[in-house]
Parts: sequence; C-alpha cells; structure tokens
Amino acid sequence: MFVALVKRMVERNLLSDGRYVKVSEQLDICLFILAKGDSYRDASDRFKHSPSTICLCFHKVLDALIALPFDIIRPHRDLADMSPEVAEDSVGCLDGTHIEVSVNDAKGVPFPNRKGTKSWNVLAACSFDRMYTFLNVGWE
Repeated sequence: MFVALVKRMVERNLLSDGRYVKVSEQLDICLFILAKGDSYRDASDRFKHSPSTICLCFHKVLDALIALPFDIIRPHRDLADMSPEVAEDSVGCLDGTHIEVSVNDAKGVPFPNRKGTKSWNVLAACSFDRMYTFLNVGWE
C-alpha cells in the first residue's frame, strides 16, 4: 500500500523528490508523525533532517493527501444501481465518530467533546457494499 501511495503521489504530481528527501521518505516522515503523535524534533532525530525540513515535508504530504480523496474513496459503481435487498429510497449508511487530537489550548477551543477532551468529528458515508462514498474529517 505504501509503494502504491508513493506511485500515486508521483503520477499525480502531488509530490516530487527534493534535493535531499525522496518522495518515499517524505511520506514516511508524515506517517511517522501522524501515527506516533511525535513532534518535529522527534522526527528530526529519527530521520536525521532539520526540524524545518521535517515541517516542510509534513505539510507537503498533508496537502497532497488532501488532494487524493476522490482517487481513493469513491463508489465503484453508479449509486443508482442498488442491491436488491435494499429499499428503493436507501443509498447507504451514515455514521460518525470522534478521534482524539492534540491541539494547543489557543487553537483547541472549538474541539472539546462531551467528555472534556479535544477531538475531531468524523462523518463517513458508505454504500451497502461497504464502499466509502464520502468522508469528512475535522468538523468542530
């Protein structure tokens, strides 16, 4: 999946190799920070680049990921073709969840949930064939 994602980023001209950091390493840096919740300094120590380079790579990859949803999450067929077991008026399912986030206090005011922690509201819609057709992350 990682190699396919790197190829897709390069094919769509969303990312390109830098002077010192290849596309695969840029994506690796971003995924490392997202998965572990580490700081730029921690990623800098791990990948042996300056924190400013890490920051630049992180934001470039995030911008590229934002441009990919229509390539990755899309219905595999026309939504007008319904499964026979589904009623005429149904298109799919809708569900939401909260994902815990780390936001500083100044910017975290709009993100508290009912438990008092900060989280993003995530809304997902899928067809009855379990294919995601819509995904929205980051609602207040």
